[in-house]
Amino acid sequence: MSIGQNALYFEDYVLSIQYFNQVIKIKPYLPEPYMYRAMAKINLGDYLGSEQDCNEAIKLNPFIPYAYYTRGFARKNLEKYPDAIHDFTKALEFDPDNSGYLANRVEARERNMDYKGAIDDLKYFKKLNPKAKGIEYEIGRIMLADNDTAGAEEMVRRNIEIDSTMELSYKLLAHIKEKKNDISGAIENLKVLKKINSRAENVDMEMGRLYLALNDTASALIAFKNSIETEPGKPYAYGIRAFIRMVRNDDKGAHEDYSKAIENGSEYVGDFINRGILNVKRYNFNQALNDYNYAILLDRSNSLAYYNRALLRNNLGDKNNALTDLHRVLEMDPNNYEALLQKAHLALDLGMLDESISDFETILKNYKYFAPAYYALADAYQKKGDKRTSSYYKSLVFEIVNNKDYYKKKQQLEPKNQMVKVSTAESIVTQSENLADKLSAQSEDKFKKTAYSDKLRGKVQENYAELTYIKNADLTFEDVDSVLTSTNRFHDLILDFNRQNKYTGKLKIAVNSKIISAGNVQSHFEQIDKLSAAILQNSSDADLYFARAVEFETVQDYSSSLEDLNKAIALNDQFTLAYFMRGNVRIKMMEFDVNATTENKEEANSSALMNSEEKNRIHRLNVLEDYDKVIALNPDFTFVYYNKANFLASQKDYRASIIHYSKAIEQDSYFSEAYFGRGLSYVFLNEEEPAKQDLSKAGELGIYRAYNLLNRLLFKTAGNK
Repeated sequence: MSIGQNALYFEDYVLSIQYFNQVIKIKPYLPEPYMYRAMAKINLGDYLGSEQDCNEAIKLNPFIPYAYYTRGFARKNLEKYPDAIHDFTKALEFDPDNSGYLANRVEARERNMDYKGAIDDLKYFKKLNPKAKGIEYEIGRIMLADNDTAGAEEMVRRNIEIDSTMELSYKLLAHIKEKKNDISGAIENLKVLKKINSRAENVDMEMGRLYLALNDTASALIAFKNSIETEPGKPYAYGIRAFIRMVRNDDKGAHEDYSKAIENGSEYVGDFINRGILNVKRYNFNQALNDYNYAILLDRSNSLAYYNRALLRNNLGDKNNALTDLHRVLEMDPNNYEALLQKAHLALDLGMLDESISDFETILKNYKYFAPAYYALADAYQKKGDKRTSSYYKSLVFEIVNNKDYYKKKQQLEPKNQMVKVSTAESIVTQSENLADKLSAQSEDKFKKTAYSDKLRGKVQENYAELTYIKNADLTFEDVDSVLTSTNRFHDLILDFNRQNKYTGKLKIAVNSKIISAGNVQSHFEQIDKLSAAILQNSSDADLYFARAVEFETVQDYSSSLEDLNKAIALNDQFTLAYFMRGNVRIKMMEFDVNATTENKEEANSSALMNSEEKNRIHRLNVLEDYDKVIALNPDFTFVYYNKANFLASQKDYRASIIHYSKAIEQDSYFSEAYFGRGLSYVFLNEEEPAKQDLSKAGELGIYRAYNLLNRLLFKTAGNK
């Protein structure tokens, strides 16, 4: 217990969890290790896991106030505000004058929109801490949230009387003025703040924004220039100034500012779209395409990014992909007739005459005097060989063109051939609906590095983790490191094989095994030679072929490994480990684009005629057959369920993968990698709550990168409101 507490004190949160795990195993009736583990999980951003541990601690001892406080803190971050308020209230029953408990209840009440309760708590906080500054400010801020602008202004002015140097008071007062539509008054409050502190954070940027609201672009430019000089690392000021410059036709200055905004970490979709437009104007088409691509990566639901990319692709001659983009635009915005017009013309160019005709007819239902549509229909029917219909539409074009004065008063659709649609200055990143996309779109730069060089120390949730599955369980004669994870690496089949002493090495099972170093390769080739000599002496020993197959697999000679495994199985059709190994090898052959079905020359010749899809289908079937054979022979061989689940996940059959991860977990409740894999499958299925549950458990069992994914799930929820 004390070692775990020490690790917790020194911010070794993952390590502390492992120690508390051991205490809980030995003495599950003690509440303290659950509470301490909950505290460690809090520091790792695993609020769900923390809540569950606090539940256990409170169940075992309902008289620990800090357990209620910790659970309340976790629930607050899980947005379970009524439950959090209940926990903070319970903690205050034990310790009524605890300012920390009270401050957290204020926050929970405010988030739960219980503004009166939050204000009452703040007043009580002031009574407990009469010298505390900023309480009037906090009350004013909450009053403003409750739309009590008069009360809010009174409290903020009172706070300024108490402490005239508090910058937040002036910012809040400006916000109150803005809410009252007194934009000039808001600017004056910010000017007062500038006199107090000329380098006050964000003040110039706020003034710039307010000047824009007054349509005073000249003053706005000065304000944003000051903001950039004061805080050069912030992207927003560059982005807004770029937009103003773009509107003023200062393309060079706008391009420079958008580039600066992006260099400084901007993830506003509009910055990338607008720089893309400017790059098109500069004939930097590849850079423009990159900008649109990144905009789409940030927000897959942004129709403007797809539209501009479609126009660019069309102009570059990439008409099929342009058409795909326009289809996407119209899926999101079916009434976008500009996109429909572009799509109709593209379909016509690509010879998709029926689709083109349908699109132009849809346009004409809404813009019935739009001559270019009639002309395009005439062209389409001409290409179809229908000269009569083509002539009819040409006559309509003639009618409209020669009666311009009459028809120009009619509803018309102007063709939009320019390579632009500008994203407004206020455009914000709107996250896509897909959970995996949300996680993937978050860049590594969002997560700062820890103070430790060791990836297992400190706040490991800040070490960026890729959205990838952990590797398969594999058989090896290499030494296996099992850092922190408590998965059982043994099985009777492996022990039985080793007891025979036919081979000098000891067979082991490794999850997420690493490629051997160059220095060790030679030793494995020596073992292969020894086994080859033994096989010459006894060619009917299946174990020898199996052992050599393991060595061949280790040095990545998958074809030779597969050949030996086939011989081992031919000699012993009940050889569970050989089937398991063969499934693994076949997967690796697929990964390296090796033909897993060519097990003799005759098959190789015939397989050359098969297309790649058929090959892949056969590969998949072979892998699944091997794993299913293992399950039939030894249904308690836990690792086969894990590997099969991984393979199904790689084929994007996430629902089936969850079934097999669950079977692995049923057999081994400490199988950390299986929890992680199942959690990831839930992510790809967009099922957030079970994903969080499994990632929390994986983190608890030592898969530290699960905490980064948990943190990103929390970040995408809270950070985009």
